[in-house]
Amino acid sequence: MIFTMNIRNILLVAAAFTSAAASAVTFESGRTEIVIAKDAPKTVAFAAKEMKHFLDGVLGADVPIVNAPTAGKSPIFLGANEWTKAAGIDVAGLKRDAFRIVVTEKGAFIAGRDDPKADPERALGQNVWSQLYERATLFGAYEFLERFAGVRMYFPGELGEIVPRQDRIRIGETSFTEAPACVFRHFTTYKLGRWYEDIDAKARRERVNIYCRRLRMTREIPCCHGQYRAKLTKRFGEAHPEYFRLRPDGTRENAYRFDYPLSEHSHTCPSSGIWNELYLDARSYFRGEGPEVRGMLIGSGNDLKPGWGGQAVNREYYDVMLADGLGMCHCEACKAGAVKGPNWATEIVWSQTGRLAQRLKDEGIAGTITQMAYHPYADVPKADLPDNIGVQVARRGPWSLGNRRQYETECESVRAWARKMHRKVWMWTYVGKFYEGVLPDIPLPAPRSWGRYYAGLSDAVDGYYAESETDWFFHHVLDYYVFSKVCWDPKTDVEALLAEHFRLMYGKGAKPMDRFFRILEEKWVREIACRTVDGPMGPVMATPSDYNLFTQIYTPKVMDELKGLLRDAVKAVGREGIEAKRIALVKRQFY
Repeated sequence: MIFTMNIRNILLVAAAFTSAAASAVTFESGRTEIVIAKDAPKTVAFAAKEMKHFLDGVLGADVPIVNAPTAGKSPIFLGANEWTKAAGIDVAGLKRDAFRIVVTEKGAFIAGRDDPKADPERALGQNVWSQLYERATLFGAYEFLERFAGVRMYFPGELGEIVPRQDRIRIGETSFTEAPACVFRHFTTYKLGRWYEDIDAKARRERVNIYCRRLRMTREIPCCHGQYRAKLTKRFGEAHPEYFRLRPDGTRENAYRFDYPLSEHSHTCPSSGIWNELYLDARSYFRGEGPEVRGMLIGSGNDLKPGWGGQAVNREYYDVMLADGLGMCHCEACKAGAVKGPNWATEIVWSQTGRLAQRLKDEGIAGTITQMAYHPYADVPKADLPDNIGVQVARRGPWSLGNRRQYETECESVRAWARKMHRKVWMWTYVGKFYEGVLPDIPLPAPRSWGRYYAGLSDAVDGYYAESETDWFFHHVLDYYVFSKVCWDPKTDVEALLAEHFRLMYGKGAKPMDRFFRILEEKWVREIACRTVDGPMGPVMATPSDYNLFTQIYTPKVMDELKGLLRDAVKAVGREGIEAKRIALVKRQFY
């Protein structure tokens, strides 16, 4: 963690805030404490630990975590407890991820809904899908640190944390509630890419998980190849071969071949009776029955056991999306119901999904069926769709900005889905290099494009997942930061956000570093990533050859300019100090 004395530029929001009202409370060295209930859930205890981590640095002294307020000290109360309740905070009335902050002369009170069973410390060592529990008090703690203490959390590690050293924090009396615009916000890289610190795999995983928490990532709504995860070939392949896709040679894809990749097996016939089985599965799931009732299985290969694979544990949603890479089914029903064009299965799949959802609704069974608008059923159908269907639209995302017509067409298709459903939809976007080995070492930071794209669709979308494979994790850190802010508040001024970032990170070198990143974004979005075509498993990049890449895009002139900008930044800040170290990190990772 790096401390800096340059507070003026960092605390613009806090200064403006405190000047508008008399100081209600002052937090200063030796007189500040964090208060949590003795029986506070582990999610709140973790929030207290994070608050202490940063406040210790801001105030330059130990800020203790206690179980009751101490006379003569300024307390920060965290979590739902007797003190926050007395301050008027009722977490039961808050939405998921929302929090309330109240500041009076008695101290600061921060609380939101928290998972009472989650163990954040244990989850740090687990995969990204284990980080999706409720932790709104933690988000409130981060908001307090950012808004009132000037802390910034750009990326994990000492070079990515801005912690302004100050003697005291004065805050005027205030009370407000914050809630995210997006009901879920999540990003992953299935292949993480090379890390930017010399740390082992365990430490790297912990860094990624703490990073996701600090960016307020949360919740994944299950909507990803649910039919594949339901082990349908294992359960029905022998007894009902007619449930599965008919190949051109007259054979069915009904063999349980666990050694095959996802795209090459378990494809159902979208016109078949498999939808009745899916209906029975969903009904059982929403009723709270055990997986053995329907013979549901989880695991890999032949190491299987009963379980609701791929579905959310809270029984809110049931995923019926087809397996990846669905090719044309050649049965008579599919040929009769197919429409022209690449999305031949649109009417078949959505008619079946609509009927399944309507049956549940007619029975009074609560729950939402999820289905993705995905190749080859990505278009808006004519079929009626009841309101217990949640749609996730799969589109290219920010890379489409490189082609105006493509971008406008994509945005209109998303809005058409929102109109069809009479409410906002969710999105799955592809903002990486797509596949391993594509354009190795070519940087892809595009924070302005991420901001423009995700904020620009806020009228039609209230949940985003960013699939962002890359060979260098650090290439995305500024993208992720902007993503987190616009998903929380699409009215975020991205230009102001980035201007602050470059100023705080690089000091007098801010201008050349901003220019450096602008060039990288322009090259990636406008000249490289816009070259994509739709394939059976989503967008595929039409990558330029090495010859074109280094004679037409990253020409010697462009490379010289990038090198010169890094040199100018170093000259502006000197070769010692934290800004110089950050510039050196960027040079290693990007140039």
